[in-house]
Amino acid sequence: MVSGTVGGAVQSFLRGINTIAISVAAVTNTKYDIAQKILEPLANKGFWIIRVRPFFLNVNIPKTEMSQVAGVRVTTLGGRSWGENVRAENVGPEKRYWISRNKSINQISR
Repeated sequence: MVSGTVGGAVQSFLRGINTIAISVAAVTNTKYDIAQKILEPLANKGFWIIRVRPFFLNVNIPKTEMSQVAGVRVTTLGGRSWGENVRAENVGPEKRYWISRNKSINQISR
C-alpha cells in the first residue's frame, strides 16, 4: 500500500518518466515555503547528479519551521513494516479483494 502521491509517481516511473513525489506532513497550516526552499535547488541544479534514468525521488517535507530543518538526507527505500493479507470475496456476480495489514513483520518473523 502506498499513498496516492507515491502511487501516482510510481505509475510515471514505471512508464520511464523521471519522477518526484512530494509529500508534506500536514493537512492544515502546511509549510509550502519549506518545500520550495528544499526543492528549488534540487530542481534547478541537483538532478544532474542522478545518473540512473529514469529516477524516482520521494521527498517528505516536515511540518516544522524552516529554522528547525537541519538539512536534507538521502536514504534508501525501507522494507515493509507490515505483512499484507489479501482476502477474496464473492459479492453477487463480482469478485472483490480486500487488502489489509495483519501482523507486524517483526511478529511474523518470530
